Amino acid sequence: MMPNLAKKELEPPPRRPEAQEVIWSTLARQPFFGVYLLQDGRFLYVNERFAQILGYTVDEVMRLPSVLDTVYEADREMVRENIRTRLDGEVEQIRYSLRGRKKDGSPVELEVQGRRVMHEGRPAIVGVQSDVSERAREERTYHAKQRTEALGAMAAGVAHDFRNILAVISMTGEMMAPQVEGAVADDLEEIRKAAQRGKILCQQLMTFGAGPKEGGVSASLTDVLTGVIPIIERLLAPRRIRVSKTLGADLRTVRVSPARLEQVVMNLVLNAADATAENGEVELSAALAGSSDEPHVVLKVRDRGVGIAPEHLDRIFEPYFTTKGDKGNGLGLRNVWQIVTGAGGRVEVDSTVGEGSTFSVFLPVEGK
Repeated sequence: MMPNLAKKELEPPPRRPEAQEVIWSTLARQPFFGVYLLQDGRFLYVNERFAQILGYTVDEVMRLPSVLDTVYEADREMVRENIRTRLDGEVEQIRYSLRGRKKDGSPVELEVQGRRVMHEGRPAIVGVQSDVSERAREERTYHAKQRTEALGAMAAGVAHDFRNILAVISMTGEMMAPQVEGAVADDLEEIRKAAQRGKILCQQLMTFGAGPKEGGVSASLTDVLTGVIPIIERLLAPRRIRVSKTLGADLRTVRVSPARLEQVVMNLVLNAADATAENGEVELSAALAGSSDEPHVVLKVRDRGVGIAPEHLDRIFEPYFTTKGDKGNGLGLRNVWQIVTGAGGRVEVDSTVGEGSTFSVFLPVEGK
C-alpha cells in the first residue's frame, strides 16, 4: 500500500477553472501594470491601471473606436504591424516599446508584452503594458552625460586651436587701429570686441564637459542686454526679424559671468529666430521676481513660430539633440541649461505646436 500512496502524493493536483479565475482576477486588479484584451481592433477588456496610465477611465477606453487611439501618431504603423503579425499567427508573442497617447494628447513611454490567444473561436491578443517614462528619462540622462563628457574632451582641443586663430585676429585689429578712422574704425573696434568675446567663449568651451559653477562672478543683466541686442539685431536684419524688449526697472546683478550671460541670451534669441518666419518678431523681457528672501531675475524669450512637439520637450537640453536637421548641432540649448543650472538657476519651457515657445530663465540675484 505504501508505494501506491507515495505515487498518489506525487501526482499534481487537477487544474480547476476556478483557480484560473482567481489568478486572472488578481492579476487584473494589481496596481503595477495595465492588462488588456483586444480583438478586431478594439479593446474587449482593460483594467484600472491600463486606463490610469493613459489618463482615461475604464469606460472611456472601452468606448474608443480603435486600439490605435491610445498610441502616439508616429508609432501607430509599428503597433498596427505588431498586432497583425500576432493575429495572423506569424508570431505567438512579442515585447516592444512604444509611445502611448494620453487622453490630453501628450505622449507616454510604454513597454508592452502580449501574446496571441483564441477568444470565442477567433484570434485575439492578451497582454500587459507598463509606464516606463521614468526609466527612459534616466537612461537618456545617463547617455547624455556620457556624450557631454566626450564632447568636453573634444572641445578642449578645438577651442585651444581656435583661440590661437582669434589671437591673430585680435592682434591684427590692434595693429590696424591707428591707420583707420570714422566708420571703419568703429567696425574694427567691433571686430576686436568680438574676438575678445570669442577668447572667453573658447575658455568656457574648454571646460564645457565639467560644467563648472560660477564661483562668485556676477553680471548686470541690463548691461549685458544693452550690449548684445544690437549685435543680435545685425545678425537678424537680413531675415527682417525684429527683437522687442521689455526690461524691468531694478533687475539687480545675477550670479553668472557677463560672457556666459551673453551666451545664454544669444543662444535663446537666435534659437527663437530660427523658429520665426521672415518679418516676424522675437519678444525678450526681464524682470525682478520672487520674495524678498529669495529674489531672482526672470529672463523670457518668446517666439510665435512652429513650437516644439510634446515628445521633444524632455530632450531639447540634451547634447546633440536637434529638431533643425543639418542646420542645428544640438549644443545651443544644452549650453543654456548648463550655464543657468551651474549658476544655481533653472530653465522652463512652455510650447504649443503651431503657436510658438517661451523659454524662461530664472537666475538668483547677487548676494542671495
